[in-house]
Amino acid sequence: MRAANAIFDDENSQTKPSGFSADSNTNEFINNLGAYKASGIWAVTVGLQGGYPSYENAAASAFNTDGTLKTAWMNRLERVINAADNNGMIV
Repeated sequence: MRAANAIFDDENSQTKPSGFSADSNTNEFINNLGAYKASGIWAVTVGLQGGYPSYENAAASAFNTDGTLKTAWMNRLERVINAADNNGMIV
């Protein structure tokens, strides 16, 4: 399963959807892993730049301009990897 937006965040305050929370988004994904597994999904792909948002000028990337990885994105990814592992799934 492609879960491109499991750790997504839009860091552009001008385009970020009202009320959107990256952590809540990740929690919702994690909470559904059991249902995905029960449906026969054993592996997920998580994107470090999220899926293509339906609006322009989003700042949605796990990478800093110097190529290093953003801590908040990596923390959410770690949560997804651990949850998948606990469900017998792979990322």
